[in-house]
Amino acid sequence: MNKMYRIDNPHELAARVNAALRRASHEVSRKSRFEVLANQVRVSGKIGSYYQKQLAQEALKKLSPEIDVINELTVER
Repeated sequence: MNKMYRIDNPHELAARVNAALRRASHEVSRKSRFEVLANQVRVSGKIGSYYQKQLAQEALKKLSPEIDVINELTVER
């Protein structure tokens, strides 16, 4: 079972987002950028597949139910 955490500190959230993207996919972590604003995470960049986009989305959603994820990753072919 996945643990849910309440994350109040933006720096802590940024560190968790970075780690989640690294766990999701090496390519996603290399080719994406993210921005943390209060309880919102915006991730963007160009990646190679819709599967990687979904991996990133799911990894970020698992961080906390209080976080809104805005997935602006685009798939390059």
